[in-house]
Amino acid sequence: MRTVDAAGDRDWLARSAAPGRHAFHAAAFGRCIAQAATVGGWAAVTVLVADRTWAALVGLVLAGGARAGALAVSRRWARRGARQVADALRAALLRAVMPGGGGDTRPEGSAAAHALVELTDHVANHHARTEPARRAAPPSCAVVLLVVAAVHWPVALILAVATPILPVNLRLAGLATEDAERRQLAEVRLLSQQLLDRFRGMRTLVTLGAVERELRVVRQACDRLNQATMVVLRRAFVVSGVLDAVITCAIAVCATYVGLLLLGYLHVVWLPSLGFSGGLLVLVLCPVYFAPLRDYATGYHERDEALAAAQVLRGVLSRDEQPAETRPNPLPAPPEIRLTGITVDPAGPRGAILRDVTTTVPAGRLTVLVAPSGEGKTTLLRLVAGLITPQQGDVTLADPATGQASGPCPGVAGWIGQGTVLVPGTLADNIAIADPAAAPESIARAAREAGLDPVLGLDTVLGQGGWGVSAGQARRVALARALLRDAPLWLLDEPTAHLDRQTERELLDTMLAAAAGRTVLVATHSAELIRRADVVLRLDRGRVTTDSPVVRG
Repeated sequence: MRTVDAAGDRDWLARSAAPGRHAFHAAAFGRCIAQAATVGGWAAVTVLVADRTWAALVGLVLAGGARAGALAVSRRWARRGARQVADALRAALLRAVMPGGGGDTRPEGSAAAHALVELTDHVANHHARTEPARRAAPPSCAVVLLVVAAVHWPVALILAVATPILPVNLRLAGLATEDAERRQLAEVRLLSQQLLDRFRGMRTLVTLGAVERELRVVRQACDRLNQATMVVLRRAFVVSGVLDAVITCAIAVCATYVGLLLLGYLHVVWLPSLGFSGGLLVLVLCPVYFAPLRDYATGYHERDEALAAAQVLRGVLSRDEQPAETRPNPLPAPPEIRLTGITVDPAGPRGAILRDVTTTVPAGRLTVLVAPSGEGKTTLLRLVAGLITPQQGDVTLADPATGQASGPCPGVAGWIGQGTVLVPGTLADNIAIADPAAAPESIARAAREAGLDPVLGLDTVLGQGGWGVSAGQARRVALARALLRDAPLWLLDEPTAHLDRQTERELLDTMLAAAAGRTVLVATHSAELIRRADVVLRLDRGRVTTDSPVVRG
């Protein structure tokens, strides 16, 4: 039984085409020009067959060139629209999965990667194929129908009667395909997660001698994916067969009618006369009439695939669709962070990451958290950010002035990590991920305060994976995002990792100046950052080794 919100998925899928609508309109216009050129080309062919004039030959060549050029332009605009849709979806997904985003949970790494890389492409490719075809189909068919009606209206009537049968049959045939697509997509996600988990734990699997067993599990997942894919293909062939059958029957009826009329077997007084040239033209235009409908209908299978992707993407992006009243309220002032009896135990062989941690991070100060790698620094930051909850203990954010306290909530803190996620687009687009509704002046001010203005302009285009910026500049982009969010609480996870000393000092100068007056909690190994800290906390084997913070200066 279907438990998904199919109507909601369809509405979301339709809205997701908005970023590329202008490009899709241009692509549709190119298709209409190509259709008109096709009609003109076939008209030239019929004249050439009947009269063999040079003018008809020239017209055929010109029509062929116009059609090829229009289709090339249409494809280019469709690809541009698909890129715009994919970029917009990926930017929204990054806002949802990045720490400090708007939601209370984040998908696993494999699920997020699958959504960012594959599912966005499913949706974008669907729109690139169907949106121009959907917009171009009515005017393209109308052009052919008018020409056929001008030559011999009964054939146009037959074509018009056959047209509504196509969407009805396709809808009935596509109902089963939609469910099969969802099952196939679920198998893809399961296989992706299993592969990622096995690769992450390969050393443990080798140590335990469990490689062969896990290999069998992955093979079984591959077999299930193959079976689900074959079901999708079989049902897609059914959809294609229905389409071909309806079009073939309609063309056959038209051909039979024209043949009987030309041979003189039909003697109806009110039927208009039809000569050889006119009969040839209406016959060759019958497939041309159905071509736009066929182009749109063949995207039905991709629509089912896109709907299956939409179900997953809606779940990831649902936090950005929450009503304003359900979003976290911003902190009124730099908070004091209170950790009481915190224990985090992932129930793994390693044991607890944090054990009975009790400490206080003062408000409005720079606090550094120091520990060897893997001892729980990032886990503690995620606790304060509200991204995870402890098995025991409480985390509270208290306002020193009023004494009011609340639990951590995702989205109230600014986050700067050692890996800055950058998407293709301008520098301004990448900064605006922190606040898509921000004014251009606010984005420019954040870039200037982060030290980006003298180096990079806001219109600088970044490539895939942040191509075009250095590691230090990428950290400044993260700093600009935090400044744009303007949260009174900042959480920094190894912000100077993998930077040379000069870049580290310059970044710290800018970062600490921007963080003045905020509550800042930093997990780091940097000696320079530890030296500049107001408070130093040390973790040792899951515990705070001192009863109270060590205050510097």
